[in-house]
Amino acid sequence: MALNYWKAQLEEAGYTVLPFCKKASDWLSVIRQTKPYLLFIEATFANNTGLELVRQTRLLHPATRCVVCVPALPAYYLKAIEVDASGYLPDNIGDPAEVLHCFEQVGQGYRYISPIFSAVLPLPPSRNKKRSMRYLTVIGRYCALSPRDIRPGRLVSN
Repeated sequence: MALNYWKAQLEEAGYTVLPFCKKASDWLSVIRQTKPYLLFIEATFANNTGLELVRQTRLLHPATRCVVCVPALPAYYLKAIEVDASGYLPDNIGDPAEVLHCFEQVGQGYRYISPIFSAVLPLPPSRNKKRSMRYLTVIGRYCALSPRDIRPGRLVSN
């Protein structure tokens, strides 16, 4: 993140920006003292300790909302999901409108996930077994029935 750019953007939008710390331990001290409402951090902060800082923040002050900027790679994103942040933005975010929208959503108690992550999320493995044609035919006919035609125990068959 370009610190001065985001500091200016956020202050213009009415946010108070705390001084930047270079080490996670310094951030934890600031969090203990100030109990901020929102933490905006990169996952790759201080040699990839950003996600651990989010985890520690959630333990120290559960009311602090954490928005994390994550590289748009499945491995990073899945690690970020595990720390239970409130918002997820791409690490190269340059759109102040999306950042402010994220903060607004998080402030209203919603989780925000940037649309860019929909392209990197893997689908879970299918648990469906290969179904026989007979099974698919019966299910297809059953689905075509109206709600009043469906009765407990009724089987659709030829």
